[in-house]
Amino acid sequence: MEVGTLFDDYEQVKSAIQEFQKLNFVQFYKRDSRTIEATLRRSSKKRTYADRLKYTEIACRESLQKLAYARTEEEYNTLYERFVQDAPEKVVTYFNENWHNIRREWVEGLKNDFPNLPTSTNNRESAKSLYAAQLTPYALSFVIRELSLREKVKVDQVDGVWKIEDRALETTPISCNCGFRSAIGLLCRHILKLRDSMGENTFAEELIAERWTRRYYYRNHRSCIAAPTALASTSLTTSRLGHRARVNVAEHERYRTALEVTRELASLLSEIPEREFDAVLSQVSSLCQILRRGNRFSVEEVVSQSVVDAASPTEVESTPVELNAAVIEEVTTVSLSH
Repeated sequence: MEVGTLFDDYEQVKSAIQEFQKLNFVQFYKRDSRTIEATLRRSSKKRTYADRLKYTEIACRESLQKLAYARTEEEYNTLYERFVQDAPEKVVTYFNENWHNIRREWVEGLKNDFPNLPTSTNNRESAKSLYAAQLTPYALSFVIRELSLREKVKVDQVDGVWKIEDRALETTPISCNCGFRSAIGLLCRHILKLRDSMGENTFAEELIAERWTRRYYYRNHRSCIAAPTALASTSLTTSRLGHRARVNVAEHERYRTALEVTRELASLLSEIPEREFDAVLSQVSSLCQILRRGNRFSVEEVVSQSVVDAASPTEVESTPVELNAAVIEEVTTVSLSH
């Protein structure tokens, strides 16, 4: 069949079309099969390279994880040799320069032989979670702050005994004479740092003053105490419960307002020098005793001579001041009236 061929009937046209399709299908297959094979080879190469990179990445991660949880030096060395053989050269070089020489800081089984171990993020988060389950939100905010500030505390090991470098402090894993610990009754940054350095758990429920626990709050706070048993009269019971609910809401609001003030007071008390702390705390405690007896009090500020000299004339005239040359720093006394 050639171009320009004339057909006499439909059957000839149909036969010519079938023959044309058959010839062109064969040519298409011969021509495009080579293209398809080449495309598949290129795609296979790309896929193989990508798969190889992915496999290498996964293998390196698994090797590093095994190294981190090695229990002994021998186990670490065995895993390290396998890692060097399997990992790419650049990865091995980076690991040797940045991690291999300090393995006693991050390999779990080797940490106990290394002084001043840094606490891992997981351990910090675990301690926070445990404290959050035991403490009121207000107390928890202090503990979280102390957990963060413990990193700034410096410790030293002398003859196998861990000590805080600040000689003014007497700190053990269960006690500390700092202002914060004495006033608040929560674990301070010094105890937390010392326990961390000694490998002890930074969560110590037995060292927390009971008044900061959720258990104590729920047991003693008025808004959490169950209402009395309802009486037989439905109308009377409804009236009592409604009145009691309003009282509880008001008490709770006053408690929250007072809590904001006492939060700052506790923070200021913790910063007072140790030689003055007991006297100031005694004055603050006397306020609680007066309120407990149902009485009221008034406060009179006493300013030292050094503070008056440093103040401007306007400030001196506008502030009632009692001069006391024997006082070195500004102090506040409480004049109690029953």
